[in-house]
Amino acid sequence: MDEEAMLEQKTKEEALKNEALNLYRLIRQQFGLESFDGVTIDLHAKKQAVVFDPKAETLTTVENGELPQFLKSLNVCRVLVDSLFPSNAETLVDISNAGMEVYFLRRTSAPKQFKKFIKRKAEELELEIAIPKKNDYVDAVILSLIKPKFLQKVDADYLTCWQKMVDWRNVNEASMYLQTNFKKKTKLVNLLKEAAQLQEEAAQEFVETVKRYYPQVKEHFKRLGITDTDVITQAYYCEVYLEMMFCKGFAGVLKKAGIDVSQKAHLKRQEQRKQNRKQKDREEQNKDA
Repeated sequence: MDEEAMLEQKTKEEALKNEALNLYRLIRQQFGLESFDGVTIDLHAKKQAVVFDPKAETLTTVENGELPQFLKSLNVCRVLVDSLFPSNAETLVDISNAGMEVYFLRRTSAPKQFKKFIKRKAEELELEIAIPKKNDYVDAVILSLIKPKFLQKVDADYLTCWQKMVDWRNVNEASMYLQTNFKKKTKLVNLLKEAAQLQEEAAQEFVETVKRYYPQVKEHFKRLGITDTDVITQAYYCEVYLEMMFCKGFAGVLKKAGIDVSQKAHLKRQEQRKQNRKQKDREEQNKDA
């Protein structure tokens, strides 16, 4: 890239940064929202991360592998990322091991919902607030304004197990697909055997990792009658254990599994049934007419 192109690119990036910072200041000024007490990071699997420091109001692009050292230089205590990526799990483990608290969004749709909320409120108050659709700097800024109830704190132990869980899920899914769709293909017998072996090896590695960091699962295996030879079932249980770890009470477990038993959900279902009955009555009336 020649000097002129580099200058043009830099000017464009500065404009995007200023756009994001102005939006951040405007939202805080108009709605009085508190920002995250730490730095927020818009992570990407294949490109630089965007780091936003709300206190200093600075936006910086950093290579993922350089994040731990960069955050240390800022004396950061708390870090919030938009989502977890298997490719970045080791970086987050390093950040956690460096003494920083790591948080991620429990609900990935939260930023999108927040943008809709701001847009709706701006229209109600007749404010001129436009949120750009494609601006990574804006995403990092918005992340800092998400409500704490959507954040989940994790540590290096959990992240290490989570990374192994993702590996296990990928191998298991591929193996199950082959066994389900090609089990009658005689030419693929060796491939199916190899897939089954890889599935068991991935399960074993995942289970051993979980047992190392959360040894209590061994007692769970005994209580549930899951034998040491049934490593696949052990892996499935470890998945459930990690997924349900942060749930508050049995209702939280059910909600995580897609079964919402809260009063709010009950009223919502009740209203939905009411609307369905009205719709059905209208259709019957139209038929009679």
